Amino acid sequence: MKLQIFIFLTLLILIPFHSRADTTDKYLQMGDIHHRAFNNKDALYYYQKAYESQPDSFEILKKLTLAANDCGEDQVEIDELKASEYFTLSVNYAELTKKQFPDEDDIYLLLGLSYGNSSRYASGKDKVKLARDVEKNFKKMITLRPDYAPPYIGLGIYYREVAKLNFFLKFMAKRILGGLPDGSLEDSKLMLLKAVELAPDRVFTHYELAITYFDLGDEENVKYHLQKVLELPNTDHLDPLKKKTAIKMLNDINS
Repeated sequence: MKLQIFIFLTLLILIPFHSRADTTDKYLQMGDIHHRAFNNKDALYYYQKAYESQPDSFEILKKLTLAANDCGEDQVEIDELKASEYFTLSVNYAELTKKQFPDEDDIYLLLGLSYGNSSRYASGKDKVKLARDVEKNFKKMITLRPDYAPPYIGLGIYYREVAKLNFFLKFMAKRILGGLPDGSLEDSKLMLLKAVELAPDRVFTHYELAITYFDLGDEENVKYHLQKVLELPNTDHLDPLKKKTAIKMLNDINS
C-alpha cells in the first residue's frame, strides 16, 4: 500500500513538470518557425510565452533578446518611437541574461548588439556611455570567440559611425562627457574584412563592407560587394531591404 501511495505521489509531482516542458517546447518551436520566416513580432510573442513557462533558460532569454532587437530593426524606417521601445526591451533582456547567466560567452554579443541599436536614440551622456559599452562588449566577444563573425560586424559598423562624427561633436564629447573610443574608416574596413572572411555567404557582411568602402571612396570594391549582396540568398530579416538599397546604389554608381 505504501509503495502504491509513493508511486501515485511521484506521478503527481512529475506530470506537471512534463506538461510544462512540453508547453515550453511548443512555444519555442512556434517562435523558431516565425523567426525563420522573418515574422519577428510573432516570434517575440512565442518566446515571451516560453519565458513565462521557463524563466531560467539561457537559450530562451537569448532568443528573446535577439527577437526584440529584430523587431526594433524592422521598425527603424517605419516608426522610430516603436523601434526605440523594442531596442530598450532588447537591452532589458540582455541585462537580465547577464544577471542570470554571467558566465555565458554570448552575453557580450547580446549586450553589444542591444546597446548599439539602443544608442541610435540616446543623446548626450547616455549616447557616449552606450558607445563605450558597445566597443567593450564586442571586443570581449572577439577575445572569447575570435572565429565568430557577428562581433566583427558590430565593431566595423561602430568604428565607421565614430569616424563619421564631425570634429565639433567629437570635441564636445571629449570635453564634456569624457570622449568616445577611437575609430576610423580603416578600422571599420579591417573589422568587416574579417567578418566577410568568417561569414562569406552572408548578405549583411558584404553590405556593411560596401558601405565602408563607399565612405572610403573605393568604387570598385563598393560595386564588388554590392554585387555579392545581390547574388547571395536571404538569411536575415534585413536582407531584402539591403538588396533594394544595393540595387539603388549600383544604379547610381553606373549612371
